[in-house]
Amino acid sequence: MNFKKVHDSGSLVSAAGCRPKRRFHRRLPGLRAGVLVAVCAVVLLLISPSGVRAGLFPVYDEIKPNVAFWKDIFSRYPSTQGVLHDRHELDLVYTVLDVEKPGSEAARQRNWLRINAARAGIRDTLHHLADGKAPRNDREKQIQDLFGPRPVPDRLRQAAENIRFQRGLKDRFRRGVIRSGAFLGQIKEILRQYELPEDLAYLPHVESSFKYEANSHLGAAGIWQFMPATGRDYMTINYVLDERRDPIRATHAAARLLKENYRRLGTWPLAITAYNHGAGGMLRARDQHGDYPMIFLYYTGSRFGFASRNFYSEFLAAREVAKNAEKYFGPLELDPEWGGHEIVLSDYVPLAHLAAHLGLDVDTLHRYNQGLRAPVLRGEENVPKGYRLRIPVN
Repeated sequence: MNFKKVHDSGSLVSAAGCRPKRRFHRRLPGLRAGVLVAVCAVVLLLISPSGVRAGLFPVYDEIKPNVAFWKDIFSRYPSTQGVLHDRHELDLVYTVLDVEKPGSEAARQRNWLRINAARAGIRDTLHHLADGKAPRNDREKQIQDLFGPRPVPDRLRQAAENIRFQRGLKDRFRRGVIRSGAFLGQIKEILRQYELPEDLAYLPHVESSFKYEANSHLGAAGIWQFMPATGRDYMTINYVLDERRDPIRATHAAARLLKENYRRLGTWPLAITAYNHGAGGMLRARDQHGDYPMIFLYYTGSRFGFASRNFYSEFLAAREVAKNAEKYFGPLELDPEWGGHEIVLSDYVPLAHLAAHLGLDVDTLHRYNQGLRAPVLRGEENVPKGYRLRIPVN
């Protein structure tokens, strides 16, 4: 991995404020004050959240191997394959394994045995090489070559404890691209309303593959995978409504959270990582290490684990694959856009009555209003007064 620190040499604004750097001033001695002000205004526009430039989501040298790794996971390996790799240096891939699709306890057990057997074999090889012994076969020679001509024994022993399995996600990601057709246009429009970069619309590929019914084992829900505590800061979550599951309302919430993260942290790599790790944690990381590359390399916060460290790299990889989906998956027919308009309810109304009045069935009405919870669907509770009911355009 290249540990070279990367700086944005293209910036024309000094750390003290909107004033040209001295070397820039010398190159343009004839500029008047008004012109300098105009230049500063343009620069501030380019570095603002709503600006669009290549440096908005930088691919630092330090994370290039990770971005390449996740691109392969999203676009090369299907769910019937996985890789055993180094947890810290993701470009150290030891082997590709064939596995069964998850779906039964028996399949899970067989996969577990296959993965652990392969991991144990690699660990044995690394310890063998760390003891200064020659490779016993071509496979061990291939593993040795991953570490260069003269691998350091301590590095090999450490690597033996850092072997991780990652299942491929190509088929899941492809389905996510197809599903995204229903929401992507509206999500980008909402992000523009909040003066945010529209490429943030690709973040749900990392969170949920655009499954609005997605749930995590930790309690996160919806395409933006809000946890209940964070979700309540931005949406309604109670016995009758859970707006985390509504793709449009959850997008408004995600936009507000991302904008707040950016306001507090100042860069999109930090703001996006904070979406997974929390803004408070990233503020502590920034205080200790400064910019994102140094945080990526050296931050050891107790909750800054594999997922948080890789979250920004995954976003960059997902954005690249999703924006160029036909390059990776061939021609795709995306789901039709989730059109509709809203009416505000002036009273508490049973969902079945609304469906009958509108000439719709309850399932169709629920599909357009995913935030309505089971008690409303069963008729035990009414749709609340003031709720903005989304209905099909026809």
